[in-house]
Amino acid sequence: MSTEPALMTLTEVAKAIAEKKLSSVEVTRSCLHRIAEWQPKLNAFMAIESEPALKAAAEADAALAKDGPKGPLHGVPLAHKDMYYEAGHVSTCGSLIRRDFVATTTSTALQRLKDAGAIRLGTLQMAEFAYGPTGHNAHYGPVHNPWKLGYVTGGSSSGSGPAV
Repeated sequence: MSTEPALMTLTEVAKAIAEKKLSSVEVTRSCLHRIAEWQPKLNAFMAIESEPALKAAAEADAALAKDGPKGPLHGVPLAHKDMYYEAGHVSTCGSLIRRDFVATTTSTALQRLKDAGAIRLGTLQMAEFAYGPTGHNAHYGPVHNPWKLGYVTGGSSSGSGPAV
């Protein structure tokens, strides 16, 4: 088990937050630090939502102290593919024609993560409209494989693998 929160497994992080061994703010800061370090090399993220994530983490810590965990992912920071709608947020689906599209509804998947207590870090790169076996995106630049930067990450969810 790693002691750096960003390198811990999801279940380890969730347990450490629930047991108050780590705060959601500590975990979120650790993740944002890793994102800042690796994003210029990998281009895995479409959008990084640092300030809202830190605010949500502080709120999660306060709620945990007052009422206990909201759900199994209480205070756990996560990012998701840029095709899942969250009301009030841009969802490009990796396309230029949707660069200004603001969702009016929230997808079931994201709502379930929210209901479980997860915190949104941002959105991840993807092939345009999730179509393409290599994961390349001509509009927002290539995502790089963290093990060999010149290699592809593969699949339509090209940002998800490197972000992990």
